[in-house]
Amino acid sequence: VPAVLFGATFPLAGYIGVKRVEKAGASIGRVYAINTLGNVLGALLPGLVLIHWLGIQRGLLIMAALNLVVGFGVLLSRLAEVRNLRWATPAAFAIVILAAFNFPFAFRLPLAAGGDWYRVLYLRDGPSATTAVLLNPDTREMSMTVDGVTIGGTGETDYKQQLLAHLPKLLLEDVSSELSVGLGSGILAGESARHARVERIVCVEIEPTVIEGSAWFSSEEHRRRGGSKVRLVLDDVANFLRTTPHSYDVVSADEKTAHEYASNGFSYSRDYYELIRRRLKPGGLVVQWVPTDLPHRQYRMILKTFSETFPHVGIWYFGPALMSGTSNTILVGSIAPIEPDLGRARRWMVSDSAAFGGLARYGLGTPEAIFAQFWTNRGVLYPMVVGDRENTLSHPRYEFYSPGDYTYSSRQRLAENLDFLMRLRGLTPEAELPGLAPGSGQDSLMRALRGAESEYLIACGKSLHGAPPQVVMRHLDHAVELAPWNQNLRARVFAQYWELGGRYFAEGNAAATAELFRRGLKAYDRHAMGHVEYALALERIGEPGQAIESARRGLALDPNLLAARRVLAELLLASGQR
Repeated sequence: VPAVLFGATFPLAGYIGVKRVEKAGASIGRVYAINTLGNVLGALLPGLVLIHWLGIQRGLLIMAALNLVVGFGVLLSRLAEVRNLRWATPAAFAIVILAAFNFPFAFRLPLAAGGDWYRVLYLRDGPSATTAVLLNPDTREMSMTVDGVTIGGTGETDYKQQLLAHLPKLLLEDVSSELSVGLGSGILAGESARHARVERIVCVEIEPTVIEGSAWFSSEEHRRRGGSKVRLVLDDVANFLRTTPHSYDVVSADEKTAHEYASNGFSYSRDYYELIRRRLKPGGLVVQWVPTDLPHRQYRMILKTFSETFPHVGIWYFGPALMSGTSNTILVGSIAPIEPDLGRARRWMVSDSAAFGGLARYGLGTPEAIFAQFWTNRGVLYPMVVGDRENTLSHPRYEFYSPGDYTYSSRQRLAENLDFLMRLRGLTPEAELPGLAPGSGQDSLMRALRGAESEYLIACGKSLHGAPPQVVMRHLDHAVELAPWNQNLRARVFAQYWELGGRYFAEGNAAATAELFRRGLKAYDRHAMGHVEYALALERIGEPGQAIESARRGLALDPNLLAARRVLAELLLASGQR
């Protein structure tokens, strides 16, 4: 509709501009010249003037107001009885411009889905995006959003940042040079810089407000993005990859991706992957995050495009852990074969345990727990996706998707993709899985871990397909029984119980909610906010004593958790205690 209306403006302007038929050519030419001048100014002024002076959000309001002024001006000019109001339009223009600079607009574009209660720490319009840093007052977690899409922070996106930073350090001997695509909150680059084997990191970021906003995460960036190890480059990544003379051992790609619609198709294109491939050192690798709840056709399109570019590909899947809602597919691509070595990875994790400390929060303290989440390689993947379409700049199929693909809920999309991953796992020979190769000395341990992972994924799939909670719980409990020492598995089982409990909470079934929360904490009892929410569930079913104990446990785990302090205070007051 907007395109049709824009297209109608020139014929309408031509009709208005022609006063006498015999001078139609000159009149239309004059209108065309003014229209051309307007197109030139319209292309230059927003980027060079309006955004700089007013910002994106205020600039949008001003442009809309100016369009309304022009529209009313045209209407007035066609009425003979108000021709003496020919100065009304310029006067209205002047009023709008004055208001733009002086009127305190309260209007603000959404900063994050469902985040109205967040405290805004930083908000600024940049040349290409609006960047915000938000604080959850209950959990004290911070997140960075770009145009309303969360791209980093200490909350749920921290999990994927940790995976992208540390997984390559377990796969490669030489990780001395790294290219980090996109700064985000800076946590990814900061975590990578903790490794003694990393000597230099080049971080390419196109939006200056993201760089400014990352300063709020300085404590998580480990002494300001690793100090002298990290060099920030303000540039478009495509331009940088085409022009830099340097090559890298590791390229980490953490793209901005929305869940409600396709976005940033370039970062999933064959052209982008080819640029990265040319910048990999011999023996180097690229690691890329892909959300697993994309529409199935787009998910397979990315896998096909990636596997067409890199002759060696590994697919890793890390389900949501703790209360992190993201399902993470990690793609690892290389020109030369990458053979995960458990013994070598264990030595690195022991000798440089502090560097891998960011994974500890999610129970990933051993290479076995990490390598158990390797799913398959290119040899198994490629025959499954060979008939799918690629995404390229000349054929940008990722962004020009079928709208029907996004009518399915994220749960339905995730279920279809997990079914696909399970089929890939079933086709993967045991000898090609890390830790199960002949002579690895880890056969029994890794077999138990992989059996537990399969049970966990079966539970996730059944939950997503609407199976009764009792069926899902049976598989979750069996997964823990197979590998009770795997804290990451326990953290993910906790997340599944919390998701099931949340469904009962929405239905108003407090007793079932409390029972599922209890089972979740039985699997993993180190999550402070989990104890707080369990306390609230216990209060609803009339168990104030247990609720107080649970709130105290949450506060003991995290003394800075404001939600724990508030809930405990409310419970104590309600019970008559001071």
